[in-house]
Amino acid sequence: MQYFKFFTGGVIFTVLLIVFVAFVIFPGDYHINQSIEIAAPQTKVYNTIADLSTWNKWVYSKEELEDAKYSVSDQNTGEGAYVQIIYTENYELRMVIVEATPYKEIKLSALVNKGEQESDIEFDVESIDATHSKVTWQHKGSFGWSIVNRLTAGLLDFKGKTEAVYKDKLTLLKNICEE
Repeated sequence: MQYFKFFTGGVIFTVLLIVFVAFVIFPGDYHINQSIEIAAPQTKVYNTIADLSTWNKWVYSKEELEDAKYSVSDQNTGEGAYVQIIYTENYELRMVIVEATPYKEIKLSALVNKGEQESDIEFDVESIDATHSKVTWQHKGSFGWSIVNRLTAGLLDFKGKTEAVYKDKLTLLKNICEE
């Protein structure tokens, strides 16, 4: 009996230590930030980002959408417009424009599984001169209290990999806007 109590105490201590380490070492919040300069006027760049019907050309590739149901709201620009992607019965993403300041910024709310996880996305469009713009893509969110989400994000380098993906997506946006 003494051995059982010692063993149980050791297991409980180990689990609590793992939980503590996960909360201290692995991220709870994340902030991803990528920028690119585009040889196109601010209005053209802004309008391309603000029109959600263009997102399947630069945000989501055919390969990413191959097994998913992709749709854009009837209103494809302005507050309330959204993109919805249903990957499986248990996993969907909905990106909703919550604020749009013409030619300057677009703020979206990204909802995973009907709001189970929510994050904020912002595109800032600055005019460098009459024919050049700078776009900054920011994504802020939280992994919350989920140890699994924190461990997965930390071990799989969520931030680093997502920054690389956003950089590639912004390069696609640049190519579209510079045509």
